[in-house]
Amino acid sequence: MFKVIHISDTHLRETDPGSRSGWHETTQAIRTTRPNLVIHTGDIVLDEPENARDHAFARDELSGLDVEWLAIPGNHDIGDGPPRGGPICEDLLQRFESNYGAAHWAKDIGDWRLVGINSMLFGLGSAREAEEWAWLGSTLRQAGRRPVALFMHKPPFVMAPDEAEQGSAAIPVEARARFWDVVTGSSVRVVACGHRHEYRVLHRDGVSVVWAPTTGDQLDERTAPVDSPVALSGVLEMIFYGETFMHRLIPFGVGRQSA
Repeated sequence: MFKVIHISDTHLRETDPGSRSGWHETTQAIRTTRPNLVIHTGDIVLDEPENARDHAFARDELSGLDVEWLAIPGNHDIGDGPPRGGPICEDLLQRFESNYGAAHWAKDIGDWRLVGINSMLFGLGSAREAEEWAWLGSTLRQAGRRPVALFMHKPPFVMAPDEAEQGSAAIPVEARARFWDVVTGSSVRVVACGHRHEYRVLHRDGVSVVWAPTTGDQLDERTAPVDSPVALSGVLEMIFYGETFMHRLIPFGVGRQSA
């Protein structure tokens, strides 16, 4: 059995009470569950990708965990792409990698392969995006028939792969069909994401899409894709046993959504 704690959207800043409180509960959950690995799916820092002090604080907090961890970037870490933002700044991406390690990675654990990708590159039309697609395709082909859990910041869609949703709640619509073709044409069984500050699960085409909530205060999310998202801060405990995948939400209490 291999245990992962999936965390997302910590929005860390040393002087921010909401993120500090949530991070304390996160570390307590990690100590209690004793995972083999912690995976952070982005929005590590609060809201200023260029804020070096926030990144230094977040890196130190992650480094203080008594367990191996891996991270991938979110829009609050390296900037947002289309439709809300412009090209991802190369300097910010390099800063992310110097603080937290590679922005994409693969790790084999038992019968499974865990893969983290930089979903912030999708839809940019850049050389970096082309490299990400090539790396993802190669990494999934190398997995063969081994089941894959794929970790990303922005989800692949809001409700369905063929939706025309144009907002920033998911990867850009121009990348959505291509991404889902890659997923369903491979041995990916789980897509784990964050970004929306809610816990939710959807099953599409034999793939489970699992959203991790924020660990801190609920921010002002007025575009929630379902009527009643589980508005709790918390983390996800994931169990990989043989070819079986299970997970559960570890909530921190009643969600603290902004008015």
